[in-house]
Amino acid sequence: MKQAFYLFIFFLITSCRTVPITGIGVGFYNVENLFDTTDDPKIDDDYYLPNSRIKWDETKYQKKLEDLAFVIAQMVDNQPPQFLGLCEVENKKVVQDLANQPKLSAANYGVVHYDSRDERGIDVAFLYNTSVFSVKTSKTYSVNLPDNDRTRDILYVKGKLANGEILHFLINHWPSRSEGRTESESKRIEAAKTLQNIKNEILAKDS
Repeated sequence: MKQAFYLFIFFLITSCRTVPITGIGVGFYNVENLFDTTDDPKIDDDYYLPNSRIKWDETKYQKKLEDLAFVIAQMVDNQPPQFLGLCEVENKKVVQDLANQPKLSAANYGVVHYDSRDERGIDVAFLYNTSVFSVKTSKTYSVNLPDNDRTRDILYVKGKLANGEILHFLINHWPSRSEGRTESESKRIEAAKTLQNIKNEILAKDS
Protein backbone atom coordinates (compact mmCIF):
# COMPACT_ATOMS: atom_id res chain seq x y z
CA MET A 1 0.00 0.00 0.00
CA LYS A 2 1.39 3.39 -0.96
CA GLN A 3 1.99 5.60 2.06
CA ALA A 4 0.98 9.23 1.97
CA PHE A 5 3.58 11.83 2.91
CA TYR A 6 2.89 15.02 4.82
CA LEU A 7 5.22 17.79 5.92
CA PHE A 8 4.03 20.34 8.46
CA ILE A 9 6.04 23.45 9.25
CA PHE A 10 5.11 25.41 12.36
CA PHE A 11 6.39 28.86 13.10
CA LEU A 12 5.26 32.01 14.81
CA ILE A 13 2.51 33.57 12.68
CA THR A 14 0.12 34.35 15.50
CA SER A 15 0.11 33.55 19.18
CA CYS A 16 -2.44 30.77 18.79
CA ARG A 17 -3.29 29.07 15.51
CA THR A 18 -4.96 25.86 14.39
CA VAL A 19 -5.07 24.18 10.99
CA PRO A 20 -7.57 21.29 10.65
CA ILE A 21 -6.29 18.90 7.97
CA THR A 22 -8.37 15.91 6.76
CA GLY A 23 -10.01 15.44 10.14
CA ILE A 24 -6.77 15.95 12.09
CA GLY A 25 -6.36 18.98 14.34
CA VAL A 26 -2.93 20.62 13.99
CA GLY A 27 -2.14 23.62 16.18
CA PHE A 28 0.65 25.99 17.16
CA TYR A 29 0.76 28.04 20.35
CA ASN A 30 3.23 30.62 21.66
CA VAL A 31 2.74 30.03 25.39
CA GLU A 32 4.71 33.19 26.21
CA ASN A 33 7.39 32.32 28.77
CA LEU A 34 6.16 29.11 30.35
CA PHE A 35 8.73 28.88 33.15
CA ASP A 36 8.65 26.80 36.32
CA THR A 37 9.59 28.29 39.70
CA THR A 38 12.96 26.56 40.12
CA ASP A 39 16.25 28.32 39.42
CA ASP A 40 18.27 26.76 36.61
CA PRO A 41 21.86 28.08 36.79
CA LYS A 42 22.47 27.20 33.13
CA ILE A 43 19.94 29.71 31.78
CA ASP A 44 18.70 33.24 32.46
CA ASP A 45 15.47 32.45 34.33
CA ASP A 46 15.87 34.94 37.19
CA TYR A 47 12.74 36.88 36.20
CA TYR A 48 10.59 33.78 36.76
CA LEU A 49 11.47 32.92 40.35
CA PRO A 50 9.59 33.42 43.64
CA ASN A 51 12.01 36.15 44.76
CA SER A 52 11.88 38.11 41.48
CA ARG A 53 10.06 41.37 40.85
CA ILE A 54 6.98 39.51 39.62
CA LYS A 55 7.21 36.93 42.43
CA TRP A 56 6.69 33.97 40.12
CA ASP A 57 5.49 31.35 42.59
CA GLU A 58 3.73 27.99 42.40
CA THR A 59 0.28 29.57 42.55
CA LYS A 60 0.97 31.75 39.50
CA TYR A 61 2.61 28.88 37.66
CA GLN A 62 -0.35 26.55 38.20
CA LYS A 63 -2.78 29.30 37.16
CA LYS A 64 -0.87 29.79 33.89
CA LEU A 65 -0.96 26.04 33.21
CA GLU A 66 -4.71 25.97 33.83
CA ASP A 67 -5.32 28.95 31.55
CA LEU A 68 -3.23 27.47 28.74
CA ALA A 69 -5.01 24.12 29.06
CA PHE A 70 -8.38 25.89 28.93
CA VAL A 71 -7.47 27.39 25.54
CA ILE A 72 -5.86 24.25 24.10
CA ALA A 73 -8.82 22.10 25.13
CA GLN A 74 -11.09 23.99 22.71
CA MET A 75 -8.71 24.83 19.84
CA VAL A 76 -10.36 22.51 17.29
CA ASP A 77 -14.15 22.40 17.49
CA ASN A 78 -13.99 22.56 21.30
CA GLN A 79 -11.46 19.72 21.39
CA PRO A 80 -7.67 19.76 21.79
CA PRO A 81 -5.70 19.27 18.57
CA GLN A 82 -4.06 15.90 17.97
CA PHE A 83 -0.81 17.71 17.21
CA LEU A 84 0.40 20.90 18.87
CA GLY A 85 3.64 22.79 18.35
CA LEU A 86 4.70 24.99 21.26
CA CYS A 87 7.22 27.79 21.64
CA GLU A 88 8.63 29.70 24.64
CA VAL A 89 8.80 26.74 27.01
CA GLU A 90 11.60 26.54 29.58
CA ASN A 91 12.13 22.78 29.74
CA LYS A 92 10.51 19.37 29.36
CA LYS A 93 9.02 19.54 32.86
CA VAL A 94 6.78 22.50 32.05
CA VAL A 95 5.59 20.82 28.85
CA GLN A 96 4.80 17.64 30.76
CA ASP A 97 3.02 19.66 33.46
CA LEU A 98 0.90 21.23 30.73
CA ALA A 99 0.12 17.88 29.11
CA ASN A 100 -0.93 16.52 32.52
CA GLN A 101 -3.57 19.19 33.10
CA PRO A 102 -7.02 17.66 33.78
CA LYS A 103 -8.60 19.60 30.90
CA LEU A 104 -6.19 17.87 28.51
CA SER A 105 -6.47 14.32 29.85
CA ALA A 106 -8.56 13.20 26.86
CA ALA A 107 -5.82 14.33 24.46
CA ASN A 108 -3.44 11.54 25.58
CA TYR A 109 -0.50 13.82 24.87
CA GLY A 110 3.03 12.56 24.48
CA VAL A 111 5.88 15.08 24.66
CA VAL A 112 8.90 15.75 22.45
CA HIS A 113 11.34 18.33 23.79
CA TYR A 114 15.07 19.08 23.65
CA ASP A 115 16.96 21.82 25.48
CA SER A 116 18.24 24.39 23.01
CA ARG A 117 21.16 26.82 23.09
CA ASP A 118 18.89 29.84 23.49
CA GLU A 119 20.38 32.30 25.98
CA ARG A 120 17.11 32.74 27.83
CA GLY A 121 16.53 29.03 27.90
CA ILE A 122 13.28 29.07 25.95
CA ASP A 123 12.66 26.19 23.58
CA VAL A 124 10.14 24.74 21.18
CA ALA A 125 8.28 21.49 21.89
CA PHE A 126 5.72 19.15 20.39
CA LEU A 127 2.62 17.49 21.85
CA TYR A 128 0.95 14.60 20.03
CA ASN A 129 -1.94 12.25 20.73
CA THR A 130 -0.36 8.87 21.45
CA SER A 131 -3.60 7.12 20.52
CA VAL A 132 -3.32 8.16 16.87
CA PHE A 133 0.39 8.78 16.28
CA SER A 134 3.68 7.04 17.10
CA VAL A 135 6.97 8.93 16.94
CA LYS A 136 9.64 7.16 14.90
CA THR A 137 12.42 9.72 15.14
CA SER A 138 13.04 13.23 16.44
CA LYS A 139 15.99 15.59 16.54
CA THR A 140 16.90 19.26 16.63
CA TYR A 141 18.77 21.46 14.19
CA SER A 142 20.76 24.46 15.39
CA VAL A 143 20.51 27.79 13.59
CA ASN A 144 24.07 29.10 13.22
CA LEU A 145 24.08 32.85 13.74
CA PRO A 146 27.02 35.29 13.38
CA ASP A 147 29.05 36.36 16.43
CA ASN A 148 28.09 33.15 18.25
CA ASP A 149 24.58 34.43 18.91
CA ARG A 150 22.28 31.70 20.17
CA THR A 151 18.64 31.11 19.34
CA ARG A 152 16.05 28.38 19.47
CA ASP A 153 16.67 25.13 17.63
CA ILE A 154 14.30 23.84 14.97
CA LEU A 155 12.61 20.66 16.19
CA TYR A 156 11.98 17.82 13.73
CA VAL A 157 9.55 14.98 14.48
CA LYS A 158 8.70 12.10 12.15
CA GLY A 159 6.04 9.52 12.92
CA LYS A 160 3.22 7.37 11.67
CA LEU A 161 -0.54 7.38 11.95
CA ALA A 162 -2.43 4.16 12.63
CA ASN A 163 -3.30 3.90 8.93
CA GLY A 164 0.38 3.98 7.96
CA GLU A 165 0.54 7.59 6.77
CA ILE A 166 3.86 9.26 7.52
CA LEU A 167 3.85 12.77 9.02
CA HIS A 168 6.82 15.12 9.31
CA PHE A 169 6.69 18.12 11.66
CA LEU A 170 9.09 21.06 11.89
CA ILE A 171 8.53 23.37 14.86
CA ASN A 172 10.13 26.81 14.57
CA HIS A 173 10.57 29.93 16.68
CA TRP A 174 12.82 32.25 14.72
CA PRO A 175 14.93 35.09 16.20
CA SER A 176 12.79 37.95 17.46
CA ARG A 177 12.35 41.28 15.71
CA SER A 178 12.58 43.05 19.07
CA GLU A 179 15.98 44.53 18.14
CA GLY A 180 14.44 46.03 15.02
CA ARG A 181 13.88 44.75 11.50
CA THR A 182 17.36 45.67 10.24
CA GLU A 183 19.17 44.01 13.15
CA SER A 184 17.07 40.86 13.09
CA GLU A 185 16.68 40.30 9.34
CA SER A 186 19.98 38.47 8.78
CA LYS A 187 19.29 36.19 11.74
CA ARG A 188 15.84 35.29 10.48
CA ILE A 189 17.25 34.62 7.01
CA GLU A 190 19.68 32.13 8.56
CA ALA A 191 16.75 30.41 10.27
CA ALA A 192 14.93 30.28 6.92
CA LYS A 193 17.98 28.78 5.20
CA THR A 194 18.26 26.16 7.93
CA LEU A 195 14.60 25.28 7.51
CA GLN A 196 15.02 25.03 3.74
CA ASN A 197 17.97 22.67 4.17
CA ILE A 198 15.99 20.42 6.53
CA LYS A 199 13.09 20.28 4.10
CA ASN A 200 15.41 19.38 1.25
CA GLU A 201 17.02 16.68 3.39
CA ILE A 202 13.60 15.13 4.09
CA LEU A 203 12.51 15.29 0.46
CA ALA A 204 15.80 13.77 -0.71
CA LYS A 205 14.91 10.64 1.25
CA ASP A 206 11.30 10.57 0.06
CA SER A 207 10.54 12.66 -3.02
